[in-house]
Parts: sequence; structure tokens; C-alpha cells
Amino acid sequence: MRIAVIFASLMVTDKDEQLVRAIAALPIVTEVVVSADKLSSTALSRLERLRAIVEGRVSGASTAVRDARTLFGEKIRIGATGVIGKSVSLENEEIDRVVNLSGQPFQPNAGSHCEVLELWFDGVRALSLGTQRASGKPASNIVVSVSSGARELAVAERSVLTLTPETPAGDRRNAASRAIVLILRALGQSEIARFDAWTAKESSSASSITAIASTLGTITSAILRRASRTLARRDAWEIRYRTNPCDFVANSNTFTTSGFKKYRSDYNRFVADPIVFQHNGIDALFFEEYPHDTRRGVISCAVLNSDGTLGASKVVLERPYHLSYPFVFQSGDDILMIPETSANKAVELYRCTRFPHEWIYEKTLMSDISITDATVHFDGRSWWMFATVGAEGSYAWDELHLFMADSPTGEWTAHQNNPVKRDPRTARPAGPLFKRDGRLIRPTQDCSITYGGAVALCEVKTLTPTAFEEQEVARLAPERFGDAVGLHTLSASSRLEVIDLRPKLRWRWEK
Repeated sequence: MRIAVIFASLMVTDKDEQLVRAIAALPIVTEVVVSADKLSSTALSRLERLRAIVEGRVSGASTAVRDARTLFGEKIRIGATGVIGKSVSLENEEIDRVVNLSGQPFQPNAGSHCEVLELWFDGVRALSLGTQRASGKPASNIVVSVSSGARELAVAERSVLTLTPETPAGDRRNAASRAIVLILRALGQSEIARFDAWTAKESSSASSITAIASTLGTITSAILRRASRTLARRDAWEIRYRTNPCDFVANSNTFTTSGFKKYRSDYNRFVADPIVFQHNGIDALFFEEYPHDTRRGVISCAVLNSDGTLGASKVVLERPYHLSYPFVFQSGDDILMIPETSANKAVELYRCTRFPHEWIYEKTLMSDISITDATVHFDGRSWWMFATVGAEGSYAWDELHLFMADSPTGEWTAHQNNPVKRDPRTARPAGPLFKRDGRLIRPTQDCSITYGGAVALCEVKTLTPTAFEEQEVARLAPERFGDAVGLHTLSASSRLEVIDLRPKLRWRWEK
């Protein structure tokens, strides 16, 4: 199968290059033809590049731009395009599928029945993968449309993304990364799926005046963000706990903040992702401890004292890469842990040899995959793993994936409908599943406004090898605490309930 990818110019970003190389690596693809409306970048695209550089200096999400003619070889070659009115067409090319990222409508050759994929950001035809767009906010809704023959547009893939106002550059790159995932999903099928009809807006492009204004605004906001980072305290998350079971979320339909106490943290580190596990009369709290000087999380543990306080923490697991979200569970006589090890692109299993402080590596459950917040549940027949996947560098909280196994140490297989959910409001796990009033409840992170914005509780209605359905039934808002703007984990035993909160921004001179 021969695929053509059409850009606005041959000056492509690193994300554009990533897409082309990923398409060429698909088993069904024999050749990729890279074409462009223009050979070189325009004055407007150079101005957009300036904005990307400024944003990248602040966020670390800079966008590299290079000439495609110096990048590719083997299965990838540079083709030719022509401009017909306001449409782009390929000249003298026999193509099976076209990925049109030129920002202009694509005109197939006469008599051609090739399938055309186009990318739409918030209803507008995308220019490239959107990382250089100078005007407007980053995309929150992405659609990959498919058409052929009569040109009726249908949805092939779609996704809803999180927008974080403080990191527009990161949001643009996330939109580009998610677009790559969606395009690859569509192209990887022998027959591209067609869902509901797609009605698009007219294409639009930024004017020079709009781009200049946006660039100046970016520079100003970048300076302000850099200043706030310098003057603000570094503690990002903190753990709070309580010991009155009557108030626990699993035991009450009304969320109250009564009884929560702050577990100690300090300026040099933060603590987050608390998971409680009870064994032989010991209530142990496992959590991520993140020292700012090393910038690499470790797994620590604290034990509930007889007076209802949490004792001193002790590091129980440390690796050469970042660790977080220590999901602890029991299988038979074994106490196991799956910490988040996405920094190692693997899902690793550890076994406890002496509870709660001694752990050894057991095995790698999955490799070459960036899974976050793996949450295991046993329904009496099968083991289930709920997780999000940061594919192609995208944020790992927009899509929920399910995996199944007969044993937690066995082979895990992906659910046939993955991703089973595409919703940043309730996709990413936020702690162990629990029963309330006979209903199975899954804590989830609401990342629709910002990462870890709140915890949403979802009732699992259907959980089978062929189907998954859940419904949101409650929301735990950090605003209830008065001094917090984020909440993203909930866990409890019969005697201890824990959450983590992100406090409001505090300045260095504040206590």
C-alpha cells in the first residue's frame, strides 16, 4: 500500500517527521510519498516558529523545523504536488491513501478512488500537526476524517483533549502526538472505519497581524510564568489522611472533608499517589516521594500508629528511573506491587518478602509501552488492569485502556475495544476500585481542565472481554478544602483513608 502525506511546506517539524516514519513502519505500507504545497517556509510560518521557540524556552516543549528533503530515504521519498485553485492535488502518482495536512482541501486525480484522511482541530482543517499554529488556543477536539469518491466526510477517529492554560506549548505538542496516534490507528487497518458523518468548518489561517499579536502575548505570558516559577514554592502535592470510617467515601454517599490531617512534607520534596494496603493488622501507606534535587520519584511507606497518626516514612523501592503510583494488591498468599514505571517504558511487578518494607523484582508484565497508573482489579474470575497509555508522546490521561489476565503474573492481553474510553474527565485511574452499596466504583482523575483537577467516581456497569461501560456518579472537588486546586488519588483500608491534594500557589515568603 502506497501512502502520500501532504504538508503545507517541506519545512517540517519533528512531530511531522515522527508521523511519516511511523507510517512507513506500518506492516501494510510499502512506500510513503512526502509532498508539499510549498517548498519553503513562509514569513507567517517563520513567525509561528518564533512563537514556538519562545514557548519552548519556558515549557521545554520546543518545536524543531527542518527541510524534509534532507530527512528521509528508503521507503520514504519526496514527491510532487500541484495547486489547483484553492485545492492541492498529487501529480502523476498512484496512491492508495492520502494523509492531507496541507491546511487546504485535497483534490484526488481524476478517476482515483484513493481514501483521503484529513485532520481537524476544533472543526478546522489542520495545518501540519498544529505545533506551529500561532493564533488561537491549542486544540481540545481532534477528528480524523476519511473520504473517497464522492468526498462525503466521515469520522475515522476522534479524541477529546485536556487543555492546561499554563502550558500552551505542551498542549499543542500533545494535540500533535494524539493526532499521530489517531492517524496511525486509522491507517493501520486494511479497511478504514467510518463512523458518523463529519461536517467541517471552512479552513482558516492566521493573518500576520494575528500571529504578531499572539507571539507578543506568548512572550509576555512566558515571562510571567517564568517569574512565578522562580518566586513560588516548589511543593506540588501533599497527602492528607483520616481514620473515622463513617466519613470514608466508600461508606458514605456524601463527600465531607471532616477529619483529614496533613501528612508531613517539606519544601525539598513532595508526596503524592497514596495507596493504602492492610495486612496482618498493619495499615501501610505507600506513596510516591519526589525529592526536588534528584527529580526522580521513589516509593516510600508509612505505617498507621495505634494513636491514629502516620509514622515516619521509609523508602522501600528505588530504581534508576522515576517511580510513582505504587499499586499494592494481593494474589493468593503473595502481596504484589505494580508501581508506575512509564519512564522505563515497561510495566513491572514486585513481590513483598517482608511486609511492608521489603520488596523484590518479580517480572516485567509488559515492555515497550508507556503505561501510567496501572490499577488491578479481580472480579472473582479474571484479573483486569485499568491504565492510560502515553502513546507517541501524548498526555497519558485522555484514553482508558483495559488489559486482561488469568493471573497477575501471567500474560496480559489488551481488550479488543481499546481504548475503551476517550474522555479526559474520567479516563485515568485514581486509586483502587471498591464496592459501595453493592456497586463497583472506579475512582478516576478529572483532567479536563488540568492534570489531576479532581476525582470522579464512576460506577462500572459492564466489564467483559467484549464490552466496557461505566457512568460517573460523584465528583470529589479539591475546592471543598479551600486551600487546594487539585486532587487525583483516593484509597482506603477499613481504618485509613488517604487522598492527595495540590495546594494553591504559595510564594516563597509564605509559611
